[in-house]
Amino acid sequence: MLPILITQPLSSYMQVLEAFRKENAYEGLRVNNLWRATGSKDKPAILKGISFLRRCEIIQTERINKQKVINKLTSLGRELKDLLDDIDRYNQSITKIRILVSDYYKPKEANRSKRSRLLRKGWTNPEIESLPGIWNTLIAISNFCNKNICNAFLHRYYFILVFYKPNRDAQNVLLEIILEQIKKQLFGREIKAQVDSNYLEGSGKSLSTAILNDIYRMYYDHDVFFQNNPNPSQTNRFTTKSVQGLFFSFIMLARLNLNQVEFFIQELHQEENQHELEEIIGIFKSYLAFCNNYKGAQRVLKNV
Repeated sequence: MLPILITQPLSSYMQVLEAFRKENAYEGLRVNNLWRATGSKDKPAILKGISFLRRCEIIQTERINKQKVINKLTSLGRELKDLLDDIDRYNQSITKIRILVSDYYKPKEANRSKRSRLLRKGWTNPEIESLPGIWNTLIAISNFCNKNICNAFLHRYYFILVFYKPNRDAQNVLLEIILEQIKKQLFGREIKAQVDSNYLEGSGKSLSTAILNDIYRMYYDHDVFFQNNPNPSQTNRFTTKSVQGLFFSFIMLARLNLNQVEFFIQELHQEENQHELEEIIGIFKSYLAFCNNYKGAQRVLKNV
């Protein structure tokens, strides 16, 4: 059962969390410094926000000496900071893809004008010839993200619940962040999240499977990195990094199940066109390397 949403104004404690992000304050901040970092003129509201986050066990106080007490992020607080950072990275990455779609494909533009414009941007003739495949692939990537982003947020939500076991107030903070981001991602469109009752009752594996299957189908149907280029040794400089960045940010945001990611990599290694899948294999290996340094979380990530 999902927790009941809190009535605490979002801005007060979110301003405090954003201040920790802005200052990159892993070492902690004194109350007045934390208040100034929010940029708010309403000090009582910020103090209430700080008090609320302490009750959530998202921040804690630490006495340095008789006169100095600082506020520090707890392990849960650092996870929420990382979540917000991952959200920002994903949003920046998907924005780059959308810009590529709108900038490099203009339906009413004459072919000669398009070629001239892209040559001025530094495209080569082979890259321009591969434009239809590139555009179709970028559309496929956008569709994948539209379909799966809600699942990614929910999987991360479930991971945090299982690993950090937050109290009721902290669960509500987390839920506010997740639901606000889902609302922003939908942009008012009716996109059905692939969420089933088994997931909400305690199993995130079905969502990891669904996401990985969709990634596999997309890579199978579209030459994501090679984009129908007759020379597969050449990738398109203008799309490859953006695609890599998007998928890595998506995987980091979702915190996909480690066992399923490892099995997924094994399946990719068995494909006949393995050389065309090296980029996606590399992205997943980078994710595994990150998780190996994720203190204490490996066991949970193998089971959610």
